[in-house]
Amino acid sequence: MEKITERQLHRLIGDLETTSLACVVLKNDTGTEYEISGCLVIDMSAFRFYNNGYVISIADKKSRRCRRYDTLIKFLKKEKVLVGDLLTLVSINGRFSTLAEYEEELVFDALDMRGLLKKYEGMADSFVLVGPCEQESLSEEGKELARQEIEKDALERGFAAYQRLSEEERDLLPDFQTLCADIREEIKAYIEENGREAATFICDRQSEGKTRYQKPQNFLWHLYMDLQRLEDFEACSAAVTDSALIAPLDAPLNSEKLRVLKPYLISITPTCSWHCTRGGLSKVYRFRLTEETKNWLLQYKTDYDLDELEDLAFYKGDKLLFSSCTHEGFHSDYSKGLEE
Repeated sequence: MEKITERQLHRLIGDLETTSLACVVLKNDTGTEYEISGCLVIDMSAFRFYNNGYVISIADKKSRRCRRYDTLIKFLKKEKVLVGDLLTLVSINGRFSTLAEYEEELVFDALDMRGLLKKYEGMADSFVLVGPCEQESLSEEGKELARQEIEKDALERGFAAYQRLSEEERDLLPDFQTLCADIREEIKAYIEENGREAATFICDRQSEGKTRYQKPQNFLWHLYMDLQRLEDFEACSAAVTDSALIAPLDAPLNSEKLRVLKPYLISITPTCSWHCTRGGLSKVYRFRLTEETKNWLLQYKTDYDLDELEDLAFYKGDKLLFSSCTHEGFHSDYSKGLEE
């Protein structure tokens, strides 16, 4: 485990004014771990966030508070966590085992659009952006493409979760194929009796013990939710018959802001699941990464400033290199081992 100095610890957690205070786990010479995090306060009257001291969680002991950094240091010395000027670092934010790894992540998090394009230059050959999709605008071909994507996502996620169940939990259920067929029939019947809007709460009915299958609850809650999305899509598709509403999948690219991207379009996929999240029916647009499309991206200062289309991702072939979630304000690097 890495040794860090008290000065390095101060860089991590010394500034109580920041809202992004690191969570640090340290260890003393007997092996006892001390998790130190900020006590975040949300002041709605002033619309501000701040840390009111530190919370120290110690295994098998009651948590304690220190209001100031100097008080925290005195406590760490008393507990022999800080010996001389050195501390033993276990982890930062539960993900990083060294200070260098954490600081590398901070540099990555601070990259603007120009920095991101420079980082993935020579690796990425395409990029993805995501926009809304009105189900009634889909042609029969588009509806079928969307249905396949939603079904594939629901069944793949569900089966992976089913495989992770213990043997005792699986004994409570039929095989996965039968389970899904039963739940889909149950949801269809509920939609017919109560309407599509009521069926959106089917997972809540599951948690209340009002559905056919009850345990294991967490697994079934998610499976009911995913299969309800599929059945709702199919019910809506059957109900929409106005051909005047149908528009080409690439119609949004005719807008003044997006038309420059249209010549570089590779594909459009209507789906409820993409590289960074899952949600309502959306279109995933994939474009070639060229000098022209790079210049288009550079009109945005950061990947969080995207508007008409959002949730930027870079790919090399089918390999995801970078994923950004615009509204949640986070991005992730998946390019390790591919850098030139």
